[in-house]
Amino acid sequence: MLHLKARSAVYWSSLDILVRQGLKFVVTVILARLLVPEDFGTVALLALFLGLGALFVNGGFSAALIQKQDATHTDESTIFWFNIGAAVVVTLALIALSPWIARYFELPVLRPLTMLMACNIFISAFGTIHTTLLTKQLNFKALTIVGAVATVISSGLAIYLARSDYGVWSLAWQPVSATICTTLLLWVFSSWRPLMTFSGSSFNSLMAFSGWIFAASLLDTIYQKGYTLLIGKYYGTYDLGIYNQADNTQAAPSSMLTTVISRVTFPLFSAIADDAVRLRQAVRLSLRSVMLITTPAMLGLAVLATPVVSEVFGEQWLPAAPLLQILCLAGLLWPLHLINVNVLRAQGHAKLSFRLSMIKKSLGVVLLVAGTFFGLTGIAWSRVLSSTLGLAINGYYTGKFLDYGAFEQAKDYLPAIATSVMMGAVVILSDRWIEIGGATELLFLIVIGAVSYSVFTLLLGLSALKDSVEFMAGRRSL
Repeated sequence: MLHLKARSAVYWSSLDILVRQGLKFVVTVILARLLVPEDFGTVALLALFLGLGALFVNGGFSAALIQKQDATHTDESTIFWFNIGAAVVVTLALIALSPWIARYFELPVLRPLTMLMACNIFISAFGTIHTTLLTKQLNFKALTIVGAVATVISSGLAIYLARSDYGVWSLAWQPVSATICTTLLLWVFSSWRPLMTFSGSSFNSLMAFSGWIFAASLLDTIYQKGYTLLIGKYYGTYDLGIYNQADNTQAAPSSMLTTVISRVTFPLFSAIADDAVRLRQAVRLSLRSVMLITTPAMLGLAVLATPVVSEVFGEQWLPAAPLLQILCLAGLLWPLHLINVNVLRAQGHAKLSFRLSMIKKSLGVVLLVAGTFFGLTGIAWSRVLSSTLGLAINGYYTGKFLDYGAFEQAKDYLPAIATSVMMGAVVILSDRWIEIGGATELLFLIVIGAVSYSVFTLLLGLSALKDSVEFMAGRRSL
C-alpha cells in the first residue's frame, strides 16, 4: 500500500513542482526583460534576513511532526500556536531592524521593502501545519491545486506591477501575494483546525528532534544566503543581481527534482525507517532515478549557458553565463545531499545531522570568504568545492548506518554522468557545425541533446531507467 501512495506522491508532487516552478521560471524571464539587474539584487539583499526569520518561525517542528508517526492533535496544535507566536516576534523584529538594514546597504528603499516582506513571514505561519500534515499524508494533489492557483495569481500581479513601472516592488509583492493565496486555500482544502491548547510536554518532546533540525537549517541558511551580504555590500546590487540570476537559473531544473525529493523521500523514508532493507532499496531507487534526470539537465545547461542567458533573459544578463556554468556543477550534486540528509533524519539521527551540518557549513563559510578574494567566479567555485566535500561527509554516514556509502552511491550515478558527458560532447560539436543563430539554434541544440542522451541511455542499457519505469508503472515495490 505504501508503494502506491509513494507513486501517487511522486506524480502529484512532480506535477505541483512542474507547474509552480515552470510558471515561476516563465515569470522570471518576463520580469528579467522588464526590470534591471539592480532590482533583482535589491530584493536579494533581504534573502538572508527573511530566510532566517522564516526558519525561526518553523523551528524545525515540521520535520519533527513528519518524523513522529504517532503525533497527536495536541502536538499539532501546540506547534501551530508556537508558529504564530514566533511569527509575531520575528515580524516585529524585522520591522524594527529595517532602518538598520537600509543604512547598512545605503539603500533607503530597503526600509519599506523589509517591512512588507516581513509581513509575509507572519501570514505564512497560519498555513505551515496544514502543509506539513498534507506532506506527511503524501497528499500532494491538494498542494498541487493550491500551489498552481497561488502561482498564477501572484505571477499575474508581478507582471502587471512591472509593466506599470513599479520596479523592485513587483518582485516584493509576488511572494507576498502568493503566500496570502496559499494560506487561504490551505484552510479551504484542509479540514485540520487547531485546538485552543498549548502542551508543554508536546513541545518538549518534539523539540528534542526539531532543535537539531533547526540548528542544522540555521547553518545551512547562513551558508546558502550569506553570499548576498558579501556581494551586496562589497560588490553592489548589480553584481548581486547577476550572480543571483545565475544561481536561480541553475536551480530552476534541479529544484524541480530536489523539491520533490525533499517532500516525498523524508516522509517515505520515515515510514520505513525500521526496515533497513526496504530503506536501502528506497534510497537507492531515489538516487538513481533522480540522477538519471538531474545529470543531463545540469550538464546540458552548463554547455548551453551562454545562448540560454542571451536568448532567454536578454543581452543585459550575459555576465551571468560563466557563473551559471560553474554553479551547474554544484547543482548537480544537490539532490544527493538531500537524499543522504533525509535518510539520517528519517532514522532519527537529528543530532548527528546537526553535527555534520556544522562541519560542512563551517568549511563552506571558510571557502565562501576565501572565494570573495577572487570575485564572483571565486564565490561560485567555492560553492562547487563545498558541495563536493559535503557529499563525501554525508555519504560516509549513510554507508555506516545503511551500508550504502559514497562509493556505492557513486557506482550507481556515474553511468548517468558518463552518458551526460557524451551528450554534452555531441551538443558542443553540433553547436560548431550549426550556424542558424538565435532562439531557433538554441531550441535545435536542446532537441539534439535530449535525443542523444535518450539514445545513449537505451544503447548502454542503464538499469536505473528500467527500475524507475517499473516503479512508476506499478511493477516494482519498495
